Amino acid sequence: MGQPTPHFIAFPTFENESSFLSVAEYDQHIPFVIERIYWSYGNANTTERGSHFHPISDRVIICMYRNIEVTLENLKGETTKYELTNPNQGLVIPSNHWISMKLAPNAIMLAIASSKFSEGESIKDRSVFEVLKNG
Repeated sequence: MGQPTPHFIAFPTFENESSFLSVAEYDQHIPFVIERIYWSYGNANTTERGSHFHPISDRVIICMYRNIEVTLENLKGETTKYELTNPNQGLVIPSNHWISMKLAPNAIMLAIASSKFSEGESIKDRSVFEVLKNG
């Protein structure tokens, strides 16, 4: 069986005269048990984040405001770019994908993770990823 593929998911969205409400539920929209939620905000300039991979944890990334460019590389060395611009969609990022992100000024990113934080869960050493790629 191959490596799971990143993909977009659409969240149900409800509208009334004053606003929108989007909903995400485990097993309906989020393809894993949610162990952690975190967010990034307050960047005055374009900000680069990521440059790491998660060997055991899956993610869903949602751009709550502005836009985020996400570049993913899988263990086959294939690179794909995604543009997140809408808070009613998320990008599912399976484990073992090298993640690089560029957040627009004042962008707000929300991340949903399948594992709790641990120091070794986010690996920033590119050579470790290269070893995994080369088997």
